[in-house]
Amino acid sequence: MPSTAEGLGLDSAHSLADHVRASARYLAQLDSIWMRSVKDPDQRLRFALASYNAGPGHVLDAQRLARELGLDPAAWEGHVERALLLLAEPRFFTRPEARNGYVRGSLTFLYVRDIVGTYQR
Repeated sequence: MPSTAEGLGLDSAHSLADHVRASARYLAQLDSIWMRSVKDPDQRLRFALASYNAGPGHVLDAQRLARELGLDPAAWEGHVERALLLLAEPRFFTRPEARNGYVRGSLTFLYVRDIVGTYQR
């Protein structure tokens, strides 16, 4: 996202190496956002990756929705990822838990699955 890049002090004139370093810093920032509510480091990585892709606000919405639906708000697979997928439906993205509204959660779902799957190989 351009606004994220600007927040990290980047523009298109910076080198690829600068962008990679900034991305790593941003991922570490996202990890720290989830430190309190997601204790397991493997789960927290999934929350950070999802936040990198969809934005932390949408993932926080999914976490709130998961809690409201009786799912585990600290577990990604089958819990918060499921709630994130539901946030593409009006009956869910209009709920009070969804402060950031609609998100195309299927893209983030696949993004996290692809990266974790590649990493585990």
